[in-house]
Amino acid sequence: MDSIVLARLPADAAALAAQRGYLPAHIPLLKRVGAVASQHVCIIAGQVRIDGVPMAVALSADRLGRPLPSWAHCRLLLEDELFLLSATNPASFDSRYFGPVSASVVIGVARPVWHGAQP
Repeated sequence: MDSIVLARLPADAAALAAQRGYLPAHIPLLKRVGAVASQHVCIIAGQVRIDGVPMAVALSADRLGRPLPSWAHCRLLLEDELFLLSATNPASFDSRYFGPVSASVVIGVARPVWHGAQP
């Protein structure tokens, strides 16, 4: 899944993100949808797998050495769940730390406004 969505963080994750300066309070997150309902998401020993394919690493601490929460589970996503995951930014604060989110937290889908090389 390659959609990028604007979504509200779960309350605990939003509080942590604001406290640590990852994202200001009440500002939604812009993230790629890594997995959707009926896909199998597994995080074991810091490795994030979707349908058995390694996609990312879950870090134990942020760049300042502060411990990150851990969502160490293996399960199918439910009907209304999304797993938000940046596969390109290893330091991304996303579902690998706070788990799947309800599709109801999605505010909208981002669309690129520029494709190709710069002039």
